[in-house]
Amino acid sequence: MRDGEWLEGLKAGDDVFITARYGQPDYPAKIKRRTSTQIVVEIGNGLSAYEVKFRVKDGCDIGGDAWNRSHLVKPTDELRDAFKLQNLKSKAAALIAKLVIPKTLPEVEAFINALGQLFPPKADK
Repeated sequence: MRDGEWLEGLKAGDDVFITARYGQPDYPAKIKRRTSTQIVVEIGNGLSAYEVKFRVKDGCDIGGDAWNRSHLVKPTDELRDAFKLQNLKSKAAALIAKLVIPKTLPEVEAFINALGQLFPPKADK
């Protein structure tokens, strides 16, 4: 199926990925509504939600300029996995940032032992 055929078949509620601007990772979104010439996607949720419109003929966003362009991409397992991995890495980094290293000798030893169980040393090959 060509990209144009995939875009023509999109309807409200379908999942898509949007290529982010300036080399950021692609992210998932849902089609909110569809006209004969436009696909409207809602980004975010609640009070921070906003709509972005894309052309049906090529999947490019409407408005902006050539330097600030994004477009719709067909969801794949690879894109879903990459998005999930990026989110998990962000969560791990946030947890590590909150990490408080113990101050007493017994607490530090217990801390290192716990980390050693989570991350055992790699065996030499």
